[in-house]
Amino acid sequence: MEEAVSENLFAGNAMSRRAQYMYGYGLKNGPTGNLGTGLGPIGSNGTIGLIPPNKLIRKTGEKMTIDGVEMVFQMAPGTEAPSEMMFYFPQLKALCLSEDATSTMHNLYTLRGAKVRSPLVWATALSTTLDMFGDRADVSFASHHWPRWGNAKVKEHITKQRDMYKFIKIKPSVWQTKVTMLKRLLKKSSYQIHWPKNFIIAATMEL
Repeated sequence: MEEAVSENLFAGNAMSRRAQYMYGYGLKNGPTGNLGTGLGPIGSNGTIGLIPPNKLIRKTGEKMTIDGVEMVFQMAPGTEAPSEMMFYFPQLKALCLSEDATSTMHNLYTLRGAKVRSPLVWATALSTTLDMFGDRADVSFASHHWPRWGNAKVKEHITKQRDMYKFIKIKPSVWQTKVTMLKRLLKKSSYQIHWPKNFIIAATMEL
């Protein structure tokens, strides 16, 4: 509740205006009037509201049964959202990955101005998902995308998503270290190297 309210109070108006451009809300529905956003087509329309919860999930491993359906929760704060979680249905061997392992690379920084996400926190959360549910889930699904059937495909998908976010965090740091070391070596040597104008672009392409 705190995160949902705070983000919308402090940046809600600006984020809503930016979202109109980001998601193409002003476009007329039709073959040439829908804007894909990677996670799916344009967002849904309708009444916006906030219903306070009558039950709060506070820790990983917490269980809850609703109408005979058991759920096991994994907290994942700081991933797709400041307050995020995934959950597993033991009776169905089904794993809901929320927006933390979709069929694309989820944005870490949004054009509309939501909080920047940490790829390292994201990768760590998915490692926990694999540890908790990797050998138990026969099907996984995300909030926006299609499911994966079969335990092998479930684990493969989560593993690749985890490794992708970890790569985004580690690889730039490795390059930064290499460039810093190279600059230090150049200062100590008598040689001069003329950096090409597109050096940064070339380095980025290697990532």
